[in-house]
Amino acid sequence: MADGARIPEHGRGATELLAQIDAAHAEDIDWRGGRAFSLVYNVGDHEHEDLIEQVALRYLHDNALN
Repeated sequence: MADGARIPEHGRGATELLAQIDAAHAEDIDWRGGRAFSLVYNVGDHEHEDLIEQVALRYLHDNALN
């Protein structure tokens, strides 16, 4: 059996991990500005987006596969 990816013995710190995620996110396509084909719709309402995010976070651990 071929050697696959392995989980490292010691992980990254939270600060390093979040910085890496932010750097990757900076390269994302501007879907809110209509710069990508997608099945998402930007309502342009930050209050509405914040509410949706809060609801999703409350149930993330119960339904992370959805």
